[in-house]
Amino acid sequence: MVVNGITVFIDGTSFVAVNVPLVAGDNVITAVATNLRGDHASQSVTVTAQPTGPSMLTLTAVPTSGMAPLRVDFTYQLDPSVTAQSLQIDFDGDGVDDFSTDDVTRPLQYEYSTPGIYVARLRVTDNQGTVYEAIVGIQAQAAGDVDACFQALWGGMNSALVAGDKETALQFLSVSAQAKYGPVFDALLPHMPEIVASYSAFRAASFSASFAEYGVTRIINGMNQLFLIDFVRDADGVWRLDAM
Repeated sequence: MVVNGITVFIDGTSFVAVNVPLVAGDNVITAVATNLRGDHASQSVTVTAQPTGPSMLTLTAVPTSGMAPLRVDFTYQLDPSVTAQSLQIDFDGDGVDDFSTDDVTRPLQYEYSTPGIYVARLRVTDNQGTVYEAIVGIQAQAAGDVDACFQALWGGMNSALVAGDKETALQFLSVSAQAKYGPVFDALLPHMPEIVASYSAFRAASFSASFAEYGVTRIINGMNQLFLIDFVRDADGVWRLDAM
């Protein structure tokens, strides 16, 4: 799902879009949900924003998504014309500051132990007493939920190939991967049942907000060979296979 082109964090039937740009006056906010086939469903609302000055403070998190427990490093940028005197940050978005300091150069780090969507809020106070605010979204995911997503993608593609259904199998691939692997599927389709049966268990190697890598092994000519399977999160917010 995306909101005004920004990929959202999804938690069950809820989703959060953070830092969607607004202009002064009326703004149309459109959420678009997309499935693997490319089918769309959308809903729009109009919100009114009051005029504000330029953004003086930005907050960045690395990573913004991962498996719990998730350790996140935060950095901020304040307009050079402003002198920071103190900062407070609410890491988990519950409205209570988790950390406060007058040492504005101190590193900011937090570990999210419970799966969920969090909106961290930073407040910086300058030497005139003016307070500047910025937010950033974080998603800590349960390892089992993350793995189930990619296991389903891998299994769905392979089930289609075993059934000889190339068109359905291609739906699990990114556009660039479809162009690359379409001819490969044509050549291997008669042999896919025995090829798929020869795969080892499908195991995770790495995961981030927009990229994941898994691996399988196969014995070829007496040698056990490793094949890496890469997934990307497309612009429409859908995870798809990108390389294998």
